Amino acid sequence: MNASPYKQISGNLIAASAGTGKTYQLTSRFVALLALGARPEKMIALTFTKKAAGEFRNRIFQALSDGALGKPDHDFPERNGMAARVWETWTGLHLNADMTLSESANPVALYPAATPMLKRAVEQGCFPEQLTPMAGEPPLPQLTTNFFAELLMRVLSKSSDLQLSTLDSFFNRVVAADLHRAGLSSVTPMNALQQQRATRTALLAMLAESEKSSHHESALITLLSSIAEDKGGALLDLLENNVNTYLSLYKEFPEKAPWGNPIPFGLPDCSDAGLISDEEVEGIQREINELVESISWKKPRSYVRKTLTTAAAKIRKGEFKASDSFKAWLNEDEQYLAPDAEQERDGELRGLINYLNKTCAGIFLRSVQERSVAMHELLGKYYTAYRESILREGLCTFDDIKQGARQLLGHNAADEDAGMALNLTTKLDHWMLDEFQDTDPVQWEILSNLLKENAQYPDKSLFVVGDKKQSIYSFRGASAELFEQLRGTVPTRDGYDWQKHGLTNSSLKESRRSVPEIMKFTNLVFEGISEVDKEFSQHSSHAGNSAKKGYVRVSVLPRNKAEQTLQNACRAIGNILEELTEARGQGMRRLKNDISVAILLRKGDAARSLVSWLRRYKPGHGNQPLLFRIQPYPSPLSAQQKMLRPR
Repeated sequence: MNASPYKQISGNLIAASAGTGKTYQLTSRFVALLALGARPEKMIALTFTKKAAGEFRNRIFQALSDGALGKPDHDFPERNGMAARVWETWTGLHLNADMTLSESANPVALYPAATPMLKRAVEQGCFPEQLTPMAGEPPLPQLTTNFFAELLMRVLSKSSDLQLSTLDSFFNRVVAADLHRAGLSSVTPMNALQQQRATRTALLAMLAESEKSSHHESALITLLSSIAEDKGGALLDLLENNVNTYLSLYKEFPEKAPWGNPIPFGLPDCSDAGLISDEEVEGIQREINELVESISWKKPRSYVRKTLTTAAAKIRKGEFKASDSFKAWLNEDEQYLAPDAEQERDGELRGLINYLNKTCAGIFLRSVQERSVAMHELLGKYYTAYRESILREGLCTFDDIKQGARQLLGHNAADEDAGMALNLTTKLDHWMLDEFQDTDPVQWEILSNLLKENAQYPDKSLFVVGDKKQSIYSFRGASAELFEQLRGTVPTRDGYDWQKHGLTNSSLKESRRSVPEIMKFTNLVFEGISEVDKEFSQHSSHAGNSAKKGYVRVSVLPRNKAEQTLQNACRAIGNILEELTEARGQGMRRLKNDISVAILLRKGDAARSLVSWLRRYKPGHGNQPLLFRIQPYPSPLSAQQKMLRPR
């Protein structure tokens, strides 16, 4: 079972829709790699939840157990089902019941060198695991029950060394290996109270440091103080909100250069824009008044005076909102205000207002640039004070651990940290990344450095699976665009082409979980969204679900006042419940076929209103066993779930 020195392992990226068997593919790849001689402790599978990691571990042990017990194949009862599954993963080909070959659900071959042997077995009318390799064919093992039993024992003996975990756990292990260079004193996560105390301590330290800081930074603090005063709040609370909003951006771009730079947004650099005084504005306003009086306007003079003479003051305050006709006049697209004979003065007037508009816009953009730079300085002071605070406490957050791992393994890692990256690359041969659409740029920066090194070796591999439709963590920085970068449809930041380094694209479009009605509706929804990939509307239900019935009902509510809209929503939900229930005597109704109903609402108040409405207008639904799980969306289920049982 030693690894062949000349084998070429294929990398694979799978775009997998919900219920299409991605965990099955992950498990199959893991077992197929074991069968090729890969050591279990040198494979790593990372996902986002402990539940998913636990399920992956259980599936591996179950698959090996099935192979050791000789659980039969579906098409060939006399054949070991796991042997069939491994050969299908190796070759990307499925052996049909009539001894013909067809592409498997995932047609990418993990180990293409095995394909000739499979085809030879078909020609001889036997299973490939029954063949003895010929000259030039790889020395593949015979996949017997004893072989899988040996694999199972090997994995069990290495169970404590298996790298099947969440991304957070992986980063935790990386940081724990070198706390000092990661800038932490511990990997002990803090609770909410400790987090709040550390945040407030850092904010106060930042304020104290800002008293002797740059003019721009002091100006930003003054501005925030006035905003807090106007809103009747505390400066510390406002600062905390700003820190929470921009800190993740600061961590991604800690250098000063990007902050306050408008060029990437197509805006001019106005950092040198000169200030304009109130006296200059008043002078311009007097010139405008004189010109207004000297022109024989086609429009009523009162209208012109009201529009133009107040323009200067409003532009200066940033309150001027030009109408479409006024914009057309400023851009010289239309010349309708002044008679033709007076166009020269009309042009002077237009020039004054354009000058003021352009100057004030430059001043505004300059202030935005200065505030952006000042925010960078504030965030730097805050983050320094925050890290000092948690170091004293010996605590951290998951984000601190991620940033620590970035410091050790990211693009800007110190030269002395290269040894850790090399050590990890040496220890780990095969990487499997689950739910990749939820990966954020910092996580990918850490991983990609390791994976690029890994990609240089033909006997190492990368396997990625994800579904952009299920990208739900954008609020914490996850970027589904990273998925497209790996697929080669979007260029990467560093120009690295993963498709040229052994990563092959494939997709899983057949859902084994959803019935045809659900898939048709899902395709219809995504077909109408022009911004998403066309493949999102090309999924189907597995043939085994064709006889099963589903239920889809869409009610479009008219725009109305909030209270009326809620009443309409309650009525629509009540009608749906009528269709899902059946009469059970004494005016009572029960849900059909022992189904359960989950109702997702955006606010807790709406949930209470719905239950009250159902009790009042649908009393037949009020007794057990009708159970409403009413969840304010998109709050976390564990945090705000409300179980309401109408009586």
